[in-house]
Amino acid sequence: MTTLPLSICKLQNLQMLKLSNCFELRELPIDIRRLISLRHLEIDGCYELTHMPFGLGKLTSLRTLSLFVVGKDISISKSVGGIFELNGLSHLRGTLRIKGLENVRHGASGSIQELRKANLKAKQYLQVLALEWKPDHDGADYDDANTAVLEDLQPPPNLKQLAIE
Repeated sequence: MTTLPLSICKLQNLQMLKLSNCFELRELPIDIRRLISLRHLEIDGCYELTHMPFGLGKLTSLRTLSLFVVGKDISISKSVGGIFELNGLSHLRGTLRIKGLENVRHGASGSIQELRKANLKAKQYLQVLALEWKPDHDGADYDDANTAVLEDLQPPPNLKQLAIE
């Protein structure tokens, strides 16, 4: 399955959506933001996800978000949400993996300043944070850009584990 049926977004009382290991899932429907009762969105193992939908930050009841994928270009499509979508998700707990951070560095998914809007430092219940870049080349500029991304993300102070991959 590469996409979910839109009818899922009509389940207003849905509290858990477990899509773990849906290996071919490429995107979540933009109307997922209508699932205002959703508390747990488990999408680890969805390796083909290319971005998060615009409006995901409206799911303010969300406690579990196992994976957040930073899309390649939020300026092309209004259906693609940037890393700033994490701002509204203040109740996240447990483990969060953020994949595609190289897209922020290259300015495709917003500027590095957008990282502060993610407001990770306020996610006091997060215990494990995994940050993932796809390397595209080596060099001091590359390392400096990655360091700037990490600085601007401002991981929460209560973390028990930080993985940088």
